[in-house]
Amino acid sequence: MDITFKEKSLWIQIVAITAMFGSYFLNIDYKISDGFPSNLISHFIWLIVGLVVLNILGHVFAAAFNKPENEDERDKLIELKATRIKAFLLASGMVITILACLKLQNEFITINLLLLFLVVSEVIEKAIQIFYYRKGI
Repeated sequence: MDITFKEKSLWIQIVAITAMFGSYFLNIDYKISDGFPSNLISHFIWLIVGLVVLNILGHVFAAAFNKPENEDERDKLIELKATRIKAFLLASGMVITILACLKLQNEFITINLLLLFLVVSEVIEKAIQIFYYRKGI
């Protein structure tokens, strides 16, 4: 089964996002306290740097074995369908976060819930795009 560069790119993004944000969410301190951890900014800087580095290395590796294709109408249609689902998931996550915020009243957990729903919706969007490419839409 031949995998196109576009599908490889989507897999690279899923792995990079899952690895970096997975490690972030597993390593943060969830104790409900007043204020934010002092090292939060450095965590986010390393998170972004790691995400960029993983994406660059993965795409360089993928480009060495596949030539990137030109984008056509099919690619745009697949992206639009996946984005519509992502938008619904993200909006649902925001509503859940707002309701949780009313109960918890903690800004740190609220921000992390918003970030979690953003990451989950992004990963699901990429997975749906891969599904549509495999399905042949």
